[in-house]
Amino acid sequence: MQRRKLLKLLISSCGVAISSNTLLKTFANSQSKLITNGVIKQHQTVFIESIVSILIPNSQLEESNKLNLAQFVSHMIEFILSDNEQSVFIEGLSLLQKHESLLSRMNSNESSLYQLVASYLNITYAEQARVFAEQSLIIEQVMPANKDRHLCYKCLLKIREFSLLGFFTAEVITGKKPLSHDFPIPYQPCT
Repeated sequence: MQRRKLLKLLISSCGVAISSNTLLKTFANSQSKLITNGVIKQHQTVFIESIVSILIPNSQLEESNKLNLAQFVSHMIEFILSDNEQSVFIEGLSLLQKHESLLSRMNSNESSLYQLVASYLNITYAEQARVFAEQSLIIEQVMPANKDRHLCYKCLLKIREFSLLGFFTAEVITGKKPLSHDFPIPYQPCT
C-alpha cells in the first residue's frame, strides 16, 4: 500500500502521468549498458551515477548495481521531459559539475560531491517549502540572483525523483516480474 502512495506522490510531483507501459519500456531499455540517447553525454551519466549512489547507497541491496539507475534516469530525462525541461536539466547538471570541481579543488577531499548534494538536500522544512514553491516557477520567472540555485535544485530533484522511481519499481526490489506485453489474443483495433 505504501508503494502506491509513493508512486502517486512521485507522479503528482512530476506533474505528468507516466503510463506503466512507458515506465516498463524505459526501465527495460535502461537495463542494457548501451547509452543511446543524445541528450545526456557519457561523462554526465557518470556524474549522475555518482549522485544516485549518494541518494541510494549500494549497501541498501547487494544486487543494486544491476539496476543501472543512472541509465534509467538518463532514459527518463530523454523520453519524459520536454525539450525545454531537458535543457534546464542539462544546464543544472553542468552547474553542479562546476560546483563539485571547485569544491574538490578547494577541499581536496574525496567526499566533495557528497558535501555538495548534502548542502542542497539537508535543509529545514521551511527551506524545503520555499524550494518547492520556487520549483513550480518557470525559469524566466526566477530572479536572476537565484537562477543558478534554481537550476541545481531542478536537476537534483529530477535525479532523485527518477532514481527513486527506478529503485522502487525494479524487479530486484519488488520481487515481482514486470507485466508481460504479450496479449493472449492479438489486438485488433475497431474499424
